[in-house]
Amino acid sequence: MTQSTSRIHRLGEIVAKLGGELIGDPDAQIRRIATLESAGPGDLSFVSNAKYLQQLRDTRAAAVILARGQREATNLPRILCDDPYLYYARAAQLLSPEERPAPGIHPQAAVDAGAEIAASATVGPFCHVARGARLGERVVVGPGCAIGEDAQIGEDGRLGPRSRSTRAA
Repeated sequence: MTQSTSRIHRLGEIVAKLGGELIGDPDAQIRRIATLESAGPGDLSFVSNAKYLQQLRDTRAAAVILARGQREATNLPRILCDDPYLYYARAAQLLSPEERPAPGIHPQAAVDAGAEIAASATVGPFCHVARGARLGERVVVGPGCAIGEDAQIGEDGRLGPRSRSTRAA
């Protein structure tokens, strides 16, 4: 089971979090990132190369990310910034955050009573967490992992399936 945090963002919220200059409706609703060609209502697109500016005329995107010098390239709501490609990458992370497994210890995991596991941590099936091991906030331990005695995994740490952590930090 995973927790999805995806939601609709207002264009003004995106600019408040990532910076840039907003021109147009701050309440425009944005659901995802898309290319100029594939974009539709609710999509945020971008132009990182001036040769694609002609595609702005036909895009169905709700808003676009443009370089500061391209202020007048479209009437669509737009975010002006120094590096549209970098801004696009940051916006993509904001709009499509990584899904996180639900916190808790899977019933098929073996956790020693002497281990310390934060309530926000996730321990997957077939894991073994040894005595004295400490898992910090929001740690995700994938299926089949082994956490050795006195090993520590700090906040937001992740172990992929069948990984091992055997030393104390």
